[in-house]
Amino acid sequence: MLSFLQQGLEQSLCPSTLKVYMAAIAVHHDPIEEKFLRGARRLNPPRLLSVPSWDLSLVLKALRQALFEPLQSVELKFLLMKTLLLLALASIKRRPGGEPASAAPRGGRPRPSFALSRLSPKMRMAHWIVDAITLAYQAQGVPCLLRLQAHSTRSVASSLALVRGTSLTDICRGAGWATPNTFSRFYSLRVEPVSSCVLTSNG
Repeated sequence: MLSFLQQGLEQSLCPSTLKVYMAAIAVHHDPIEEKFLRGARRLNPPRLLSVPSWDLSLVLKALRQALFEPLQSVELKFLLMKTLLLLALASIKRRPGGEPASAAPRGGRPRPSFALSRLSPKMRMAHWIVDAITLAYQAQGVPCLLRLQAHSTRSVASSLALVRGTSLTDICRGAGWATPNTFSRFYSLRVEPVSSCVLTSNG
């Protein structure tokens, strides 16, 4: 049994996961020495939850106002930015073609369209997502962040989904993560629940 748990430890399973395994083993076998779990915690201490790099509630509020509303008369480029951002938040699965792209606004201002035309479709979408977040901050009169990543939508959306009551199993299935350990180690953030009225759209 210790060899089995040691294998899990070498595969970077977190101590909380190993504790579940130990509890399951104890149902049919003698309890395992707690020293193993204490050692696992020293080797792999729990990660402190970090805060998101941007405020989802602020961005969602801005998406319901000008420049992004009303849908019937909004400029096409802003409608495209809004649509891509909402799709990225709704679908946390990794984009095809490898690691999701990231981008950083220069001076807190969206990039000109002529520069985007030279990018690949994946990179162009990443820039538009970043520009949508940047514009949302500007619309609310809040200073823009110096660096944003389109990939951050995965951690922000999945963490908020967990806070709002979505099961971790469903989140991992939607994101394509084999185990909850991936979420807890790399994507889990300390977020506050967003009011349901913020999530609705005027359109």
